[in-house]
Amino acid sequence: MSLDFAADAERIRQRAMQTLLDDFADLFKGVVIVDRQARIVWMNENYPKRLGLADPAAVIGLPIEEVIPNSLMREVVHSGRPYSTPCTTTAR
Repeated sequence: MSLDFAADAERIRQRAMQTLLDDFADLFKGVVIVDRQARIVWMNENYPKRLGLADPAAVIGLPIEEVIPNSLMREVVHSGRPYSTPCTTTAR
């Protein structure tokens, strides 16, 4: 595989992932993605507004419970099983 092909493939993959993520996020009032330690790595544009966050970038890297105290996302991360009800609440 040539270096140019690999670079092009990676750019296409990143673009596709972003497009899919944007489309998915548009379906919901709020979307948050956490890492394996339940730290926030991404939020869609709507969620910070719903949470009343003045600087959405400031929450990146924080544990989910610091931003959404009643979140069940840590349990989802540890169990690997999604909940059939929303995993977060906007009540603070």
